[in-house]
Amino acid sequence: VHPDGGQMHNVFDGAGNLFVSYLPGFPFAPGSARVVKVGPDGTTSDYATGLTMLTDLTRGPDGVFYAVQFGLFTEEGPVPNSGSVVRIGEGAFYFCASLPSITIPNSVVDIGGSAFFSCASLASVTIPPGVTNIGNSAFYSCTSLTNAVTGDSVRTIGDYAFASCSSLTHATIGSGVTSIGYGAVSGSGLPAITVPDSVKT
Repeated sequence: VHPDGGQMHNVFDGAGNLFVSYLPGFPFAPGSARVVKVGPDGTTSDYATGLTMLTDLTRGPDGVFYAVQFGLFTEEGPVPNSGSVVRIGEGAFYFCASLPSITIPNSVVDIGGSAFFSCASLASVTIPPGVTNIGNSAFYSCTSLTNAVTGDSVRTIGDYAFASCSSLTHATIGSGVTSIGYGAVSGSGLPAITVPDSVKT
């Protein structure tokens, strides 16, 4: 149990890193839960953010982490059927050069760092409305990607998220984005991009 009343669940990977899921206490604000990575030397970093009411964390047979989001919580209590199992692994499709397209499940809220790194055949991607974070280098060097649309639920776009996407000629950034990382579209084919007023950094 965390000192402020939240609960934690943890699991190790094969390299000795500890991953801890953190469920903040009441009122369980949406997006306030996270998974933290603790290295063998004790250094910590956020592995996945923008999650809600995490009640479990496990490592699947594919080596990727899966978290259980209990659901959304309001003044009236939990919202029925709002829970989900979320795949949060970094590099989930790293260097999958033959992947032409993918539809990300609606339960996903965080696209991890390097999730689609150098997926050279990826021409289209559908980002579901619940995603709040696109991690660092998530779509780096997806050289066949021509169009990228982030919904209004996305809050952060990480460093180099769409960098070196040389075929990318159109991108729409949702009105909810507050932070765009360094070099997010550097080296892409974008002739121009409109940044919404919501962006602060």
